[in-house]
Amino acid sequence: MIDSINFILNGVKYLDMQKLLGLGIKYYKLKYKKGTNGKIYVKYGDITENTEKEFAVNGIGFSYNNMYFRYLPQFDCIMITANVHKVLGKTDILLSDRDTYISHIDYIVKLLFNVKFSQLELHRIDFCVDLELDYKVMYEYLHLLYKHKAEYQHIKRINNYETSIYITSLYGQKSINIYDKYQCEKDKYIKEYEKYKRKNNISLAEYQETNPADYEKYKNIFRIEVQNTKKLISQQSKDLQKQKDNNTYLDFMAEHKINKSIYGYWNQESMQTFYFDFLQPFLYTGTYYKLKKAKQMIKKAESISENDKTQLKDFITIVNEYGISNAIKPKENKETDNIPKWCGATISQYIDDLHELGIEYLRLDVKRRKHLKQEKEKIQKSNYSKLRKTELTEFIIAVGKYGITEITAKKNKEITTYGKIKEHKKWCEKTIKDYIEKLETLGINPITIDNNSEFDSLESLYTLAEDTAKRKYFDIDNLEIPTPVAVTTPEPTETEKHFDIDILEIQTETPKQFGSQTRRNHNVF
Repeated sequence: MIDSINFILNGVKYLDMQKLLGLGIKYYKLKYKKGTNGKIYVKYGDITENTEKEFAVNGIGFSYNNMYFRYLPQFDCIMITANVHKVLGKTDILLSDRDTYISHIDYIVKLLFNVKFSQLELHRIDFCVDLELDYKVMYEYLHLLYKHKAEYQHIKRINNYETSIYITSLYGQKSINIYDKYQCEKDKYIKEYEKYKRKNNISLAEYQETNPADYEKYKNIFRIEVQNTKKLISQQSKDLQKQKDNNTYLDFMAEHKINKSIYGYWNQESMQTFYFDFLQPFLYTGTYYKLKKAKQMIKKAESISENDKTQLKDFITIVNEYGISNAIKPKENKETDNIPKWCGATISQYIDDLHELGIEYLRLDVKRRKHLKQEKEKIQKSNYSKLRKTELTEFIIAVGKYGITEITAKKNKEITTYGKIKEHKKWCEKTIKDYIEKLETLGINPITIDNNSEFDSLESLYTLAEDTAKRKYFDIDNLEIPTPVAVTTPEPTETEKHFDIDILEIQTETPKQFGSQTRRNHNVF
């Protein structure tokens, strides 16, 4: 039901480092990115603050009891990442797990910072459903998902990894992440091992003795996740204030700003609103049928005119080959706006794919187009899917016409998943919406399975997720919502003491407190 949860604790002027070190906590300085102008930047929420080098070294991070903490003295706050699965040590999270989770977090923040759970504000919450799917079925779904909309409600697909679909934007309120959970966790584990190996030069078997892997428990788990950011939570707060009426629940929520806490989201209604209602227009409710089967069903439909039948069959044929986004007729743009652009991650993936086929993209760059024809032939003879062949072909054409620099997007809103070079029949968005509604009345997903697939039909991912959630997660929904208390800042427990921090290395002596007073003279009180 719920995966990651992030909280923020505001008004933190210092940390009692003596207490943290006494608990055996090892901390490290946070890393800050250096801009092209040589200045250092730290990002928090929607704020980007330019800082001096000595100012940037003050932030620290540490882990404790499966939770991760970042202290940002620049903003007098602590960011807390408390993944529910890790905190509770269980795979399926239920409605009834909420109070157990809250009790655990409450105990930890009291122990570390002498504050109550009610003083934490929700910063991000991710809803998810884990589907148990056979490996072959999972990857058929991933193949189908690449034919779904590449841009949906102001977020865009920004990666091309075989094990996942990620749709997001820099400033969006939501993101969609659908992926092979087993492969994801395995990749993380191997990445950590490689990092450790560089420092200690040990074998994987030796590493596993002291760091046993636990990714096997995610075998055949296909996760469908919707990430809800601080921006959405903040907006919901404003919306509730505007919606005050005779509804007791809304009045209570608005009066106490409870929607900024976990209580406003850990319930069945919120998951319906922020997860299922959001996903339904993206995943659709109709069944995925093999293309020829879907055409047969359309042909036999008595409720649809012969002209509509022809249009619908043309539509699902185009979508099957090019994806639904490429079936949408583009709006009129200026000539310069017609240059296709991709994000750096996508371009890197395309370059890797081309390299495997023996195609070096530099040979295709501007004024080096003489090899283009033979490179197209290599792509068409490859084992890639029709959709990937189309993507790679459009990519090398764009590289040859505009150059790699020109087609690299500098920001998300510039990204086009495919180029605008290959011509085929397209429809306006209103017509496509009408087609999809007609198909769903027949129980047909507008995305169809390739005719050469071993699967004749597959259930809609939306339907599978909805059925799984009802069967596994929504055991009870009558938990009490406590009245929140006013936020307070704890008083120092001891007299402030001085110690110095070396700008390049972590302080090796035992500090008493760690706080924002370092802003002026590098000394921490």
